[in-house]
Amino acid sequence: MMNETTIDETSISAKFMLGKFECTVVSDGPFTLGSPSKAFGENSADEVTRILAELSLPTDSVNLQQNMLIVNTGRRRILFDAGSGRSPDFGAKAFGQSTGHMLKSMAKAGISPDEIDVIAITHAHPDHCWGLTDPSGKAIYKNATVLISEAEFDHWMSPAALDPSRSAAARFIAQGAQANLSPYIDQIAFVDDGDDPIEGVTALLAAGHSPGHTLYQIESEGDKLLHWGDLVHHPVLLAKPDLGFVFDFDGAQAVRTRLKVLEKAASENTKIFSCHLDFPGIGHLSRTQGSYEWRSALF
Repeated sequence: MMNETTIDETSISAKFMLGKFECTVVSDGPFTLGSPSKAFGENSADEVTRILAELSLPTDSVNLQQNMLIVNTGRRRILFDAGSGRSPDFGAKAFGQSTGHMLKSMAKAGISPDEIDVIAITHAHPDHCWGLTDPSGKAIYKNATVLISEAEFDHWMSPAALDPSRSAAARFIAQGAQANLSPYIDQIAFVDDGDDPIEGVTALLAAGHSPGHTLYQIESEGDKLLHWGDLVHHPVLLAKPDLGFVFDFDGAQAVRTRLKVLEKAASENTKIFSCHLDFPGIGHLSRTQGSYEWRSALF
């Protein structure tokens, strides 16, 4: 059972127990996606503005957290995703100085990169895998196996991802993914839907946001936590889960996946870890007539 949580605001970290697993959430720092119309589309602008106002959130910008989960099973220490990094060519260029603070947060939480045994990647977008390397392009987590779905790896590592016919933004994202995954090429292990790559961790394929977007269910002594990756970025997508989102690879599939997982999670009162909702990103869902509300599980 998940028990009392300790928050250290000076180090931007939180600790809690999931069964016998010690869990730590560290922050990589917040960032903004710009205007709501940019994030959710011009056609939904009025409705999104109404939802933001009802939620007492800014109506002129979409702001996200970057929460990263570390689970110590007693035998292995698993990092789920790696943040945006500090590379001047990638993370710092894309997000500025507000992000890329994960290593500092980890250090203040008493965790060294050398202690990470496994990195479970949900998908290879900038804010999830660009923190695998340091500003010089070298691997940070030298002792870690990197788990990723084969579909995700193949999509981003393919030469086609850099084809000149693709947009400059798409090529930039692919360049960052390749620069961060390549140093780990001999440490990568593929996961598929239903795989249990580590005792207590199950991979769940949830394509749509990216070709091989993967969720992870973590379980210890009957206590479960669903790491839902980028299934939901913002409370707007809980209030209106069939809404499009600018960074979804396949918008229609992303919506179908989101609706399916939200329905199941709400019905089963699943504990959830969210990368982008308010720190530390642990909560449950309440459902009301096709929409959902986030309820913190810790406060």
